[in-house]
Amino acid sequence: METNKRNIKNNKTKKNFVKYIFVYGAMINKFQQKKTLGKYVKTYPVILNKNFGYKRIFNACDNNITFLGLEKNSNYNTNINGLIIKLTSKKQYNNIKKREVVYKLINIPRQFFSFLKDENINNKIYGFIPYKNAVCNNNDNISDKYVNTILNGCKYYGNDFMKEFINTTSNIPNKFK
Repeated sequence: METNKRNIKNNKTKKNFVKYIFVYGAMINKFQQKKTLGKYVKTYPVILNKNFGYKRIFNACDNNITFLGLEKNSNYNTNINGLIIKLTSKKQYNNIKKREVVYKLINIPRQFFSFLKDENINNKIYGFIPYKNAVCNNNDNISDKYVNTILNGCKYYGNDFMKEFINTTSNIPNKFK
């Protein structure tokens, strides 16, 4: 009897767990999502409005490689295309936090998103920004493989989505423009 109650409680917890995360780099790629989260997840193509006050830039360092981050900037803000991914388990949530170890989660108010399809989310939406101690300005260590992973993920949503990514990413290497 006690085991049944525990199983019922665990099933309710699993069913009720939902988190929405805005991703704007390699996690745009479906294969990276599956590798990190264990399966393909529901995605919502979106634009994060420039009025949120950030830009996408290669500014997060981990093991001498430079990755994308969001940077607060009052002089040069841009719209940032990406995806909102729906996480449905604590395991997925823990996996993405493990992957994004040099980033912290922030709440991004819903009003700053425009959905590219007729969909909407009324829940809180979170996004990753680099911890201050992970911020760097080392453009020499941007991996071609990393950028190609992102661009291939963007292509899934169309060439315009990929061009928007390139045009709204500060300091993207010229060979990708």
